Amino acid sequence: MVLLLLSACGNTEFKDKLNKLIKNKIDNINLENIEYIIIIPNQGCDGCISSAEEFYKNNKNRDDLFFIFTSVVSVKTLNIKLNINKKTTYVDFDNDFIKVFPNNKRIYPLILSVKAGEISDISFQLPDKFSYEDI
Repeated sequence: MVLLLLSACGNTEFKDKLNKLIKNKIDNINLENIEYIIIIPNQGCDGCISSAEEFYKNNKNRDDLFFIFTSVVSVKTLNIKLNINKKTTYVDFDNDFIKVFPNNKRIYPLILSVKAGEISDISFQLPDKFSYEDI
């Protein structure tokens, strides 16, 4: 499995912004029970988004995963397409999460590893560079 990890330079600031957003925006999340948070832009790299959505369909009921959809054009279409599980999913209507992504990464899903209630690792899914097999 190959991951694109953010460089240490901007990684801490990015983690801090994401931790703050998660804690301030999402009421129904208990980070102590979550191993991964997957942020999926609804627009972007077609293959990357498609594989993330497929992973979502197959894993949306897992208690150790939490999903955030951002850059959503139509919640109705998203729900019809994926049958959203409100217990494990947050729809970012205000696009707050995508706004903190680095500009050149806004079209890729983001995988956050969570340890002890805090983000420990950050990786972006890129075409042919990440597999959800280990999650």
